[in-house]
Amino acid sequence: TLPDAPPPLIGHARVTVTSQPSERTILLQLGPDGDAATLAVLLETAAAALRPLAQAAAGADTLSIRLAGAPAEWLASQARLAEALPPAPELALLADVLRSDMLTWNTTAETFRFAERYVELVDLTSAAQVWDAQARQVEDLARTRAGATQGLPSWLDAGQRERLADVQRALWAEDAAAWRDLAAGSGAEYRATLGLRGEERHWAVAAGATRQLDAQVTAWREDRLLWAAGAAALLVALIALALWRLT
Repeated sequence: TLPDAPPPLIGHARVTVTSQPSERTILLQLGPDGDAATLAVLLETAAAALRPLAQAAAGADTLSIRLAGAPAEWLASQARLAEALPPAPELALLADVLRSDMLTWNTTAETFRFAERYVELVDLTSAAQVWDAQARQVEDLARTRAGATQGLPSWLDAGQRERLADVQRALWAEDAAAWRDLAAGSGAEYRATLGLRGEERHWAVAAGATRQLDAQVTAWREDRLLWAAGAAALLVALIALALWRLT
């Protein structure tokens, strides 16, 4: 492992975003692949940085955030949280989720029905770019040190030094691959419960991808339907009465 280009502390990152019209919960789950104690410290540090802005709690490999209020307020809150988040590459996916660019969630009243629509644009490309940059940094440093044997024990002969250097190169290649595997195995799941009918919708977005989430439901306005039915029945009755009088 190169001291200035270490491998990731995690093997994968998952973010679950659960929303309803009055509340949103964001849960980051990390799969430890290194120093678990260091990862726990990172998550607690992140939670401490976010607590002045929202309800945040850290576990050994999780970080949860709760946002209350209307959806129209979430984007501004998330932007502030993203700015406060420590710039650790292991948190890059959470940072992408928090930087959502577009979110609307509206309920409109039509003549005979209510219509509810949720739309959100999710862009997780930055996280994949961050992890790829980490991999390339490992590869670049490994190339500059590929032929170096400084720091190896002086009692090793030339052949032993070369074999040990081969082992170092293999380990550096594994470190670079670990960053790319992290990108390939990570992503987010979005869940939205639409208030009119209580229906839940699900979407999955892989790290490195963009996706527009779109869900819509309608519900009849029963009071208006009853009024319209009553009016129609009255109209039919009046027509029938008028016809009866004409006969």
